[in-house]
Amino acid sequence: MRWFNNLKMGRKLFAVFALLTLFVITMGGSALREIACIGNAADDLARIRMPGIQNNGEIRYFLAARRTIEYMHILSNDADEKKGFEA
Repeated sequence: MRWFNNLKMGRKLFAVFALLTLFVITMGGSALREIACIGNAADDLARIRMPGIQNNGEIRYFLAARRTIEYMHILSNDADEKKGFEA
């Protein structure tokens, strides 16, 4: 570390700023790489997983509608009305 103490002030400042610039560039590159990974994960969600979630919602809707028809069939007293729910 003695060699650093023997340098002139201008060279010390240049070395420190060069080191900081290298550090900032490295951090920026790392951040861009991580943002790209996040973008890939978002694309995966949009293309693969969201349609499955939407299908699950549709299935739940149709099951609820079917269940409602079954309840109405159970609660109806008229035979003709029950046949209407059986179709």
